[in-house]
Amino acid sequence: MWMRRVFGFNQAERDIWVRKQAGGIKAGSRVLDLAAGACDYRLLFAHCQYEAQDFAQLPPDQLRGRRGYGK
Repeated sequence: MWMRRVFGFNQAERDIWVRKQAGGIKAGSRVLDLAAGACDYRLLFAHCQYEAQDFAQLPPDQLRGRRGYGK
C-alpha cells in the first residue's frame, strides 16, 4: 500500500510537470516522447508533431490502466 502512495505521488508530480512543459511548447514543434508506453501525454501535445518511441515492452499493469502501447 505504501508503495502505491509513493509511486502514485511521483506519477502525479510528473504529470503536472509534463503538462506545464507541453503548454510552453510552440505549436507545430516536433516532440519525441521517449519511453512513451501507452502515449499518455499525446493529447497534451496535440498542437505539436508528436512522435513516440519505446525500447522495451512493459507488462500491462505498468501501462497505467491502458491497453497496449500507443502508436
